[in-house]
Amino acid sequence: MPVAAGLALLLLGVTLSAAEVVIRPGDLESAARRWQGAVFVALYTGVPLLLLMALRNLGESDQGVRFIYLCMAATWSNDTLAYFAGRTFGKHKMHPVISPKKTWEGFAGGVTGSLIAAMVCRAMFLPELSVVEALIYGLVMAPLVPLGDLAESVLKRASGVKDSGQLIPGHGGLLDRIDALLFALPWTYVMALVTLRP
Repeated sequence: MPVAAGLALLLLGVTLSAAEVVIRPGDLESAARRWQGAVFVALYTGVPLLLLMALRNLGESDQGVRFIYLCMAATWSNDTLAYFAGRTFGKHKMHPVISPKKTWEGFAGGVTGSLIAAMVCRAMFLPELSVVEALIYGLVMAPLVPLGDLAESVLKRASGVKDSGQLIPGHGGLLDRIDALLFALPWTYVMALVTLRP
């Protein structure tokens, strides 16, 4: 699907969310808040996914696709090493109110994961990325991944729910699987634009 078509669908979703509030206003005092919530959700998930489509078509041949692989590798390596470092060494809580299990030791593991993934991807299939660019990419990814997790935790706690959905039982919902990627994709797109500039 072309990016323009995806953008049109996103804007259609925003428009329909407004129409739904007009057709079924319910409590008028909360109507604006409900519409704002619907628009926020559409933009929060829709814009990064549009960037994913744009990234896929970026550059020559499969260059953009390889940046998508880089994004996924750096995100999942960050998550994985943060989990194991936190479980093994975690003592200092990062944000106990929002996410009681996240620790600064886990964060350090995540930094290591992002950097390793960026360097391995560069060596294996992204020669366009210089060593310095790979290091910068990994260092910026390091805080973005846990921020994506924490942002989704804020939304769940504010809504009074434990999981974002039931599509993937036992995993906190579908949004839990992509929350970090939603924060990682814009940075990856910027990095791809800089790296693949003519």
